[in-house]
Amino acid sequence: MFGKKKNKDKESSASSAAASASAAGPQRKLDKALWEAEYNPSPVADLSNCGLTSVPGEVYVVAKFKQGLLLHTNNLTKLPSNVCRLDRLTLLDVHNNQLTALPSDIGLLQDLAELYVANNKLTELPASLFSLSKLCTLDASHNHLSQLPVDVGQLQSLQTLNLSHNTLASLPGAALSALPQLQTLQLFGNPLPGLVEGLPLQDLLRLLIKGDNGSSPRLSKKAGSASSSSSSLPQDGFQDNLERRHLQKEAVLQQMRKSLLEDDEQLTKAFGTVASSKARALEQASRLLKAKE
Repeated sequence: MFGKKKNKDKESSASSAAASASAAGPQRKLDKALWEAEYNPSPVADLSNCGLTSVPGEVYVVAKFKQGLLLHTNNLTKLPSNVCRLDRLTLLDVHNNQLTALPSDIGLLQDLAELYVANNKLTELPASLFSLSKLCTLDASHNHLSQLPVDVGQLQSLQTLNLSHNTLASLPGAALSALPQLQTLQLFGNPLPGLVEGLPLQDLLRLLIKGDNGSSPRLSKKAGSASSSSSSLPQDGFQDNLERRHLQKEAVLQQMRKSLLEDDEQLTKAFGTVASSKARALEQASRLLKAKE
């Protein structure tokens, strides 16, 4: 009986030690990340994948003079407003967490150029976000956003906007047309209307807008018939920008086709030469055999 009791005690101690080691693992990883963020000359503080459920106070100390803060791939349910006091940040990455909202004063990060909030549970974007005049990249894909505010038109430096896999049912066309630097717009995986009237550049728009069923929107062939719905994109500056990129794309494709045709011709000539050489060699061998006979 004493032997059995000792074995149980050993098993219990081993289990406790394993549990303690398991719990200490994330803490050690966090401690290491904090140490590196404080003493590493890198301009980015990386506390990603540290098992965080909240932002520890030490983060504000080590990231105070950093230009980038990586908090992605954790279990954060809330992003404290204190993060918005890190006014030197140009990069904030909190994707792949459990956030239901962003701080209302995120607009205080006036130097912010890149914001990644994908794979969270956001239902809206705070109004102050649209005052970030230096914001170039906004990735809010894979959330629960049901509308895109018209204030998006204030993001005059925005180049990349990813809103794919949300619940958007309409688009503020006039606001999108007010984005002179916009180069990439991703909207697939949203329940956008299947009919978008008065829009040319059908091939390009099929790449930009896709419904949940994966089908492309049916585009009206009526020139100048704009839908009254806010889901219709404008036909002015935004359309011109798309058309320029469409023409550039076509030029590149034509050049690629030309290069492929030239390669095909060269290959055909090369194979033809080889085939002719083989035919001559076979003919000579046949003659030699006949002469020997």
